[in-house]
Amino acid sequence: MNPRYIIGTSFFALIVFLVIQFYNIINVYELRSNDFDSRYNEVIREAMDELYNASQNQGMDSMYYYLDKVSFYWKDINYIDNDKILDSLKKELIDVVAEVIESTEPFSEIIAYRLNQHQIDPNLKAGFIIHDFSVIDDNYTFPIVEGDTLKLATIKQTALNLNLQGSLLDNFRVERDYFAIDFDVYVDFTKKQQVIFREMIGVLTFLTISILIISLVFYFTIRNLMRQKKISDLKTDFINNMTHELKTPLSTISLATQGLSNDELLSDKRKIKDLSVIIKRQNVHLTQIIDKILDISMWEKQKIRLDLESIDFVHFLREKIESFRLVHKDVEIKLFIPHAEFYIDADAFQLSIALNNLLDNAYKYKSDQLKLIIDLIINPDELILKIIDNGIGISQQDQKQIFNKFYRLDKATVHNTKGLGLGLFYVHNIIEAHGGEISIESELKTGTTFFIRLKN
Repeated sequence: MNPRYIIGTSFFALIVFLVIQFYNIINVYELRSNDFDSRYNEVIREAMDELYNASQNQGMDSMYYYLDKVSFYWKDINYIDNDKILDSLKKELIDVVAEVIESTEPFSEIIAYRLNQHQIDPNLKAGFIIHDFSVIDDNYTFPIVEGDTLKLATIKQTALNLNLQGSLLDNFRVERDYFAIDFDVYVDFTKKQQVIFREMIGVLTFLTISILIISLVFYFTIRNLMRQKKISDLKTDFINNMTHELKTPLSTISLATQGLSNDELLSDKRKIKDLSVIIKRQNVHLTQIIDKILDISMWEKQKIRLDLESIDFVHFLREKIESFRLVHKDVEIKLFIPHAEFYIDADAFQLSIALNNLLDNAYKYKSDQLKLIIDLIINPDELILKIIDNGIGISQQDQKQIFNKFYRLDKATVHNTKGLGLGLFYVHNIIEAHGGEISIESELKTGTTFFIRLKN
């Protein structure tokens, strides 16, 4: 099945699962909210019954007493024709009325007391909206608030909208000796959400853990799927490359063998010798390919075994460069190697193969005439080797995987360059086996720099 189809289907299934889980959370919250409201409403009803049954001069009567007192004093001091009552006095009066209700209203105290009795969170806030308020003087009524609006004579009417939130507790309409009032009381449980979420903590924890587990399983499944696909692609590329690598020496050996069976060539010892040399050379080539694969297989099972000896790396490096220059005389090489000695414990054979791989790669992936810069920096306790070329370069994406086993550059970039994708993997393992580090910097169509760091 196409991996993209599997990933797309899995991702869609994950989204559906998450949507269902969030839908469940919302439903659970709504159920808890309704349960909260029913429990609190029951307590409110009990509190209101207590409020209405309060004895004289308690409960609401206490608040009305103060309102009657305020209205009497205000009427007595400011008694004039209603049309001439100053707006500032009306504002002052309604502010005083609001202060009286806020300071003497018994709703919060009674409800909080009942909540504590039921072991329910007592945090609440009571508020009110005055719809109508009038001062009464004998047979005359002076409206101060009418229809939720403060009645002002000289300026625009002011709406008394307090923007309260919560549940309507009750509407109160009362007329006393010196005032008449109509107002609503609202109760807002300030910690309703906290209480509900605290009750939901078990459900939320379970849902959160299940979402995390499913998400992690999804992530690791997709990651493993992508890795398997990558391994499959690498395996296919390796088989193709291996087939290509083996066909050349096998074809050459086959042709040489056919030549040896030719009666005319058997009489020519020189040609027989040449064909034998060809067969021997191609046989060595085949052996090297097989040995390299066997070495890689052995590295995966155990650590690389090095035959360490103390070598002067400066002298060692110069020898390798000269050997490379003899084979590739068309390469322009600039050396920045100090005239000094720097000894390290290394396996000269393995290290030679690693350096040869890097140099051969530079030649293999050149774009035009290869120009190499070999720069060696020697510090007291380590050396840094830079191998800089002007080749085709390596993309940022390829640089992340360039040291992986069997990995080869994009086919469109390397054309028909031979290889098994093992060279840089080999180099990386050899350098690390020596306790060193190798890294790369590259830019397409500009060149590549390999950095090798080794300690003495």
